[in-house]
Amino acid sequence: MPLTATQTAFVGFVIILLPLIGAGLLWTKLKRAGAWLITLSMLASLLFGFLNHFVLDAPDYVLAVPAHAWRYSFILSAALHVVTETIGTVIGHGITETDSTGRGSDAVVPANKTSTRNLFPHNQLSLRLCEVSVQVGRLQT
Repeated sequence: MPLTATQTAFVGFVIILLPLIGAGLLWTKLKRAGAWLITLSMLASLLFGFLNHFVLDAPDYVLAVPAHAWRYSFILSAALHVVTETIGTVIGHGITETDSTGRGSDAVVPANKTSTRNLFPHNQLSLRLCEVSVQVGRLQT
């Protein structure tokens, strides 16, 4: 059964259009607003998918999918959707956090800066991995 008109509008606007607008804002002075827009649309996508696949008695409810060749692939993709959208929401929230000085993260779009210190402010391992990744990237170019 296809999506309803309301669900189609939600998918088109919140899941497709808003992240694209947010990505465009990342290249302007409104980086922080763009990051928030992407993060919130990621959260909305997570909730929409989780509710339709695991909570509501909808055509995409994983326990109601009839036995056929694609059943387990569908269930796996629904579970992976929840995992990836959760990771995206958490990372987005980490990017939009401010540090103790009240500054926004400069890790959203580093441009010609390579600082990643605010991406995960309380996780030194992540900080070191990001710094090493940047250095390796410089060596390869």
